[in-house]
Amino acid sequence: MSVQILIDIKPAEAYLILENKKASFKELLRYTLIDLVVKKVLALEFREMEGEDNPLGYVSRGVLYSTYSSAPFENVFLSHFRFDSDLEYDLPSLAKVAYQKAEKMGTFVFHYMAQGEMVVSCLKVGFWQKLLGNIRLNEHGERQRKKLQDALHYLVASLPADLSEHPEAVTKLLQSIGGNLYLLEAYDKSSFERLSGIFSEVEDEHYRQLRAQDSGFVFVDSAVFWAITSDFDSGYDSASSTHGDGGSGCGGDSGCSGCGGCGGCGG
Repeated sequence: MSVQILIDIKPAEAYLILENKKASFKELLRYTLIDLVVKKVLALEFREMEGEDNPLGYVSRGVLYSTYSSAPFENVFLSHFRFDSDLEYDLPSLAKVAYQKAEKMGTFVFHYMAQGEMVVSCLKVGFWQKLLGNIRLNEHGERQRKKLQDALHYLVASLPADLSEHPEAVTKLLQSIGGNLYLLEAYDKSSFERLSGIFSEVEDEHYRQLRAQDSGFVFVDSAVFWAITSDFDSGYDSASSTHGDGGSGCGGDSGCSGCGGCGGCGG
């Protein structure tokens, strides 16, 4: 069974093809961010906050930010860090400014994501689809959707055993598919939790290397995944409820900081 499609596609693209008209704008943005963190394009740090029960996530440039070739839709996150290498956002604030830049579901899909061959080859992209934001798969898209479903099913069925028996091969696979691992959370939540637990417990040299600073991949376990989701959802929900108020997300309480203030927030 081939999982090549999970190597060739980004998580937000895969999610869009899997769900098409049922896809959530929030999930598209969240999968985009998760993949950028996994690939070390953006760095994520959780900090204890005074008076708060849970630590808050802060996002800054990752070690691979300057060399990463981004897709247009990823720039709704990346552009905010372009002009200031020290800038950081708390997760809710980053979710808010990304939402504002992406504007709405139809714009994000047809203006940003459809610039990439993977998405434009799978969707019906006629005048009315673009005008109405009507997301529908064409015949090629339906075939790609089946390939994605089969690949995810294969991961669920084979990864637990492979983690124990072939750790080096699994390391390479995870590095190759990047944030697509987290599609399992939606596809099969119990399997995602189980795989996360198994992966976190493995302490051999292959996985220490995988977590090393010079690796092109960082594993986000289920606890961190849910923490990201919670903080991200908070910012997204706030932005979606106030969208159109003209706020840039870079006010005094916006959560973006750094030596250069809010340089580049307009991206």
